[in-house]
Amino acid sequence: MHYNLSYISKKKCSPITQETKKDYTLKSKLSYTILDNAYITPSIERDRRWYSGGIVSSNGEFQQSSAWHEGCLSGYAFDSRDAQYRYEKVIYIGCLYHIWGHAITDNFKKIWYLKDTYQNKKLVYITVNNAPLPSYVYELFKLAGIDLHKAEHIKQITQFKEII
Repeated sequence: MHYNLSYISKKKCSPITQETKKDYTLKSKLSYTILDNAYITPSIERDRRWYSGGIVSSNGEFQQSSAWHEGCLSGYAFDSRDAQYRYEKVIYIGCLYHIWGHAITDNFKKIWYLKDTYQNKKLVYITVNNAPLPSYVYELFKLAGIDLHKAEHIKQITQFKEII
């Protein structure tokens, strides 16, 4: 594949050219986890700092793959007695971000699962800093065949019967 690098400085062009020659194709099979009685925790603000939410297993382990950026420490301590319980099976589609570039690069990384196995389960998500999503995020999901208006934005700690 040929890339137009004419707009890049000569100093940076060589390293970028080397990167474009690499194959970044994922060779391993994608997988998912089903967690019983797990929690979805929204982003919260404590002591003037935002903490990212995600999925916490029934035994209290934060699932790094559910964070906005995998590998970044996220999550926070909470009292499970304060959680709402819902006897539902849901598909967690991630921590969605309202900024344009992230709406493309980050918001779609978990929806591969929906391609063949949606099965009309309820879709749930959280957002960075609990921010509302602008209309273009809904439009991007619509282009991917997902009506985000039917998904639920989780805004309080909620335990579900099953989370995929």
